[in-house]
Amino acid sequence: MTARLRSLAAPVVLAVALLGACGDDDETAAEVEATTTTTESPDPGPEDDMDAAGAEAVALFQSYEDECAAHAESTGNAVLAPSLFADATFELDDALGEVRVIDGSGTALVVDLETSTFHSVDGPEGELPPSYSFSCPPELFVGTLHG
Repeated sequence: MTARLRSLAAPVVLAVALLGACGDDDETAAEVEATTTTTESPDPGPEDDMDAAGAEAVALFQSYEDECAAHAESTGNAVLAPSLFADATFELDDALGEVRVIDGSGTALVVDLETSTFHSVDGPEGELPPSYSFSCPPELFVGTLHG
């Protein structure tokens, strides 16, 4: 054997020895596949759907900042602080199935994603927090005026 063949023979012999040590299992490919763990993500559950709805609600709320500013200016009311929109978060009320946006000052508004509107936690007929009842379009922020 030449030196080159001898250098290749050792790894080949080692590989054959290792394969032989694995045993004579007669597992079929289907059995191997059945015991293989998959890393697929599970289907999103209700909690994931609510989190997605919360993120969508905050994005919708933030998208109304300019419309609220334009409405406030056109009616002579105060423009809402940008931090109310920028610092908004959400909370989920699983019992009621509601998504609430919490603005930058801690005010909660219920989101109706089907109509793209917001209302007070007392419902669409409830009293809307004062800043929103005067500074935002009533077709987007639904409720009675703060009295």
